[in-house]
Amino acid sequence: MKIKKIITLNILIFGMFLNCDLQKSLLVVDIQELSKLNRNEIETKYGKPIHISNDKSIKYDQVYYSINENEVYIEFEKNKPIWIFLQNPKKAKFESNPLVYFNLDAYSPYFENKVTKRWKNVPGFIEVSAVANSNGGLTQISFNISRKF
Repeated sequence: MKIKKIITLNILIFGMFLNCDLQKSLLVVDIQELSKLNRNEIETKYGKPIHISNDKSIKYDQVYYSINENEVYIEFEKNKPIWIFLQNPKKAKFESNPLVYFNLDAYSPYFENKVTKRWKNVPGFIEVSAVANSNGGLTQISFNISRKF
C-alpha cells in the first residue's frame, strides 16, 4: 500500500514538472509581466530598444524591443506600457487558445471567426486581438492595456 502511494506521489510530481516545462516551452512573451513594468525596467531586463519610431501622428512613445527572438512594439505613456503589439510571433499558434503563448489563462473570446479572435475579459487589458496567418500561426496579436484611439 505504501509503495502505491509513493508511486502515485511521484507521478503527480513528475506531471507538475512536465506541465511547468510545457508552459515554459510554449511561452513567447510574458505579457502580464511586461505590461506591469515601466520603460526602464523593460530595458534593464530585455536590453535597449532595437528601434524608436518618431511617427508624429501617434502621441505616444513608440519603441521596438527584441524579446525572445520576437520584435515587440510597445507604446508608452509616461514610461508605462499602454499598448503591446507583436507581428508574426514565433512559436505562437492561432488554435483554440492563443493566449497561453503569452502567459494568460484561457478566456473565451467575445468575437471570433476563422481568422480573428478578440477578448474583452482578460484581466489587466481593455482588449486583446489576434489574427491568424494561413499556416495556423499568428500574423499579429495586440494587447491594449490603456491606449485611447
